[in-house]
Amino acid sequence: MISTENGILRERGFLDTVDMVYKLGQFKGKNCLFMSYGTNSNAINGAAFKDKNTALKYRRYDFSKVKQKK
Repeated sequence: MISTENGILRERGFLDTVDMVYKLGQFKGKNCLFMSYGTNSNAINGAAFKDKNTALKYRRYDFSKVKQKK
């Protein structure tokens, strides 16, 4: 099941107990796709970057510290 609201894409499998949430944003001036899973969709668990070098630079970064702008 896929739904969208306020620029957020939310996906959940038929038998899954948690959502996968995707939101476009910026991290340290770089465009990225924030990813969240679990019961708290406001918590950020990771990010994907278009630029390979940026992705490598932040591959081990703890994105749970990032606060989303509302």
